[in-house]
Amino acid sequence: MKLLYLVHQFFPDNYTGTEKFLLELAKASQRLGHQVKVVSYSFKPHSFFDQQEGDVLLKEYIYEEVPILFVRRRENSSPQYSLNPGQMLDVARQVLTREKPDVVHAAHTLNVHDFVYCAQEMGIPYLLTLTDFFLICPKVILTTSSNSLCAGPEQGAACRQLCSEIPDQTINERLARTSEILKQAARVIAPSEFLAEMFRKEHGDLNLKVIGYGVDYHRIIKNRKRYNHNDKLTFFYGGSFIQHKGVIPLLNAFTQTEGQATLKMYGSGPNEVALRQIAGRDPRIEMCGVFSADQIGEILSQVDVAIVPSVWYENTPIILLEALASNVPAIVTDLGGMTEVVSNGVTGQTFPIGDVASLRDALQSLIQNPELLNEYKENLRSRFVPSVEQIGLAYEREYLAACSPSRQ
Repeated sequence: MKLLYLVHQFFPDNYTGTEKFLLELAKASQRLGHQVKVVSYSFKPHSFFDQQEGDVLLKEYIYEEVPILFVRRRENSSPQYSLNPGQMLDVARQVLTREKPDVVHAAHTLNVHDFVYCAQEMGIPYLLTLTDFFLICPKVILTTSSNSLCAGPEQGAACRQLCSEIPDQTINERLARTSEILKQAARVIAPSEFLAEMFRKEHGDLNLKVIGYGVDYHRIIKNRKRYNHNDKLTFFYGGSFIQHKGVIPLLNAFTQTEGQATLKMYGSGPNEVALRQIAGRDPRIEMCGVFSADQIGEILSQVDVAIVPSVWYENTPIILLEALASNVPAIVTDLGGMTEVVSNGVTGQTFPIGDVASLRDALQSLIQNPELLNEYKENLRSRFVPSVEQIGLAYEREYLAACSPSRQ
């Protein structure tokens, strides 16, 4: 089977959760004997590209044995949230005609939605994986103009009321395009029940299924540490340094704790300068830079608690699943899909969104009573996180179903 994957950005320059999910899925599909290619948008400079079709620049690339076609509009004139057919249509037709995929699978449609429209036009079945809220929220993360959480577009009523800077016509056109993209998909897949319900609330008749993320167990090292009352703890954050990930509230909470503990911050992003300023006031905070996928096992084997303090409806971050698979308990916001994998007082702790005092108390409780982690770790032994191979097989069944004669 020939599979063409679509994603808004990809390795090596972009390496967050969606990209990691798609890379591992593409490699799993290759191991199952399928031919794969990833089409991704790239903002690299014009000099990176070596082909041009009309106003679109192209570059063939290989990353970890996965072939990639990077595309870019010569001039990025379209609004980021647009789903209107655009400059990519002719190139998308050429690519789909040349590649002849059996299935197109979009992990994110931002800037590559023209390939979905061409798949519709050419009768090629396509799947969607909902890695965030882009298809129902132009701001991607379901937040309003006042940075509060949004419960969903409510057929556009909430958008008009809470994000008044977006023109009515844009809201109406975008929601119509969204409905078309979602309802013509052979299957829509959500990695968490929470995200699935958010989309069902807007589009109740979707052909929607939940398939979670998996982890690469070849990189996992089980953390078997046991704790005594006076042990020093190492807390871990790994991800983007951006506002909706809750990194500044995390540092503010940690600086208010007392006792022997270290907070290791792995990642990069626009909030890094602010984080370093806060970290400079507390020698217990270590800014550790970015890490590669091959380092994750070693890192998680040497920490005690993972923290995911997001202030948006987080899905189920892969770094969180990797921590749990490594037998590392977690402290997470009690929001979105994270509470589906972390049970408060059982496999970790949860705290209310953005509540610095509650997060501080959760951290302090473990600093003062590290032996609590022994029970969490024991409970984690019975919680299984799927492997990337299992997720690959689950998607393979969906690809085969999409190609079955009964769907024609």
